[in-house]
Amino acid sequence: MLRNYLLTAWRNLKRQKIFSAINVLGLSIGMAAGMLIVQYVQFELSYDDFHQQASRIYRLTSERYREGKLTSRSAQAAPQIGPLLQAQFPEVRRVALVAPWLGGVVTVSGSDGRPIAFNEKNVLFVDANFLRVFTHPLRSGTASALDQPNAVILTERSARKYFGSQNPLGKTLTFENHNQGHRYTVTVQGVCENGPANSHLPFDFLISRSVPGEAGGPSQWSAYTYVQLSPRGDAGKLAAKLNPFLEKHGKGSEASIERFRWGLQPLSAIHLYSDLSEDTKGNGNGKTIWLLAGVAGLILLIAYVNYINLSTVKSMERAKEVGIRKVLGSGRSHLVRLFFLESLLLNLLAFALALTLVQVSLPAFGRFIGVALSFTLWKSDWLWPGLGCLILGTLLSGLYPALVLSAYQPIQVLKGRMTTRRPGITLRKVLVVLQFTTCVALLIGTLTVYRQVNYMRSKDLGMNMAQTLIVAAPQTRRENLPEENQFNQRVNTFQTEVLRYPGVTGVTHASNVPGLEIDWTPRYFRTQNAPDEEAVYRPTMAIGPEFIDQFGIQLIAGEKFTPRQAQRM
Repeated sequence: MLRNYLLTAWRNLKRQKIFSAINVLGLSIGMAAGMLIVQYVQFELSYDDFHQQASRIYRLTSERYREGKLTSRSAQAAPQIGPLLQAQFPEVRRVALVAPWLGGVVTVSGSDGRPIAFNEKNVLFVDANFLRVFTHPLRSGTASALDQPNAVILTERSARKYFGSQNPLGKTLTFENHNQGHRYTVTVQGVCENGPANSHLPFDFLISRSVPGEAGGPSQWSAYTYVQLSPRGDAGKLAAKLNPFLEKHGKGSEASIERFRWGLQPLSAIHLYSDLSEDTKGNGNGKTIWLLAGVAGLILLIAYVNYINLSTVKSMERAKEVGIRKVLGSGRSHLVRLFFLESLLLNLLAFALALTLVQVSLPAFGRFIGVALSFTLWKSDWLWPGLGCLILGTLLSGLYPALVLSAYQPIQVLKGRMTTRRPGITLRKVLVVLQFTTCVALLIGTLTVYRQVNYMRSKDLGMNMAQTLIVAAPQTRRENLPEENQFNQRVNTFQTEVLRYPGVTGVTHASNVPGLEIDWTPRYFRTQNAPDEEAVYRPTMAIGPEFIDQFGIQLIAGEKFTPRQAQRM
């Protein structure tokens, strides 16, 4: 019986080629769009969940108050606090300290003895607990490697980059940064797997904090402190005890002008729900991600409602077929099963086509959003909800047209006197209005986003960066330059040479790229002879004398730097 139903359903789909193709195409595009969005949503929601103890890892955060007013909220904390917490509170199982290197040149001796150097940024200074708190499986070496001084652990990617197919263990690397005046020679003690893209702590190198003269390691305010709780540890109770304990130990004393408050941030909340300064990586937005998930649902809803409306209209053409089948003895249940199987076949065809569209378009979609996505729907927590949506969509989209078709009275149909009951008409009107309203809502949302993006692109930012090429200066060792001014002289020479090229109208230099986070932040500024209470906390960027003219910045007071002033500074 089932075989006969399937054959009949398949013949009906083949007989109505154009109608079937329109429905399959509409459903498949809706499904594919929904699955692509879900892939991105899944990626964003999966940040840091690859760590085995992710649910028990928290980051220590700080709030800075001045005269009772909140002045800053930071993801960093003084590194001395971590060991205090571990010693005082039994629920704190481990504490890991992490400090990012601001970047520089990493050098290795090549096979011919010549140095090979690369600019690197993804370098972390970590303590011995890092690989015990976070899950980064080692390919060679042991987790205790970071207990040793002058040790570095590479990712597989970095090991291939610097040593090719050779065994990197025991070999040395030199890390140096001109701006910071730092130079470290470390020995490779291990190689770990490449970290996944959904990590808020990306790295290519892990350097033990116990390098001599830890000027480049975590300083007073350059460290991230991660707390791993015991299985019975309660983050809420620990957070309530933090501030009284740290104030007692002088880390939040009200006797000073400043006061600090401390908190615990779940590892799983860092990427989507953190708006702190000095964070390790650009974060996402949880509300936006769930809004995108809702958009995926709306797209799927439109596709199914469109299919239901088309099927209901098409049912008028099949009324005589239903009448004849009923006259020949088919009951309503038989007709419902037949039409439902047609819907199931059509949904399966649409689903198969949607999977193909996703596989083909996923690389381009990933490049568009700047994320390397892979089709992991079958391995994710979205598998069963996704299959549930497919089954529910098939039931709803197939059941209503089947009930409408099977409800026709055979005698009235054969006489050409088809009547539709009031509830059916009302439901069809509701579906049409729902489809129209949802489409209009999506169009309004799309236009709103387009206008916002267009506004951001065309808004006058107070400076013109069009047709600007940014070149990162090499972080050469200070010892390589007898005089500090020689570095500035080299910068000036480089600018002069670049200006010789046709098409180059101006060159300048700065310590940071305008628009990106400024990593050099003095504590306070105040006018001369002003009391400390009037000092303000401001990020600072060093610029060349041509900077203001180069970017067309309009000064509202004062005057531009002269080359002589720049040399004195």
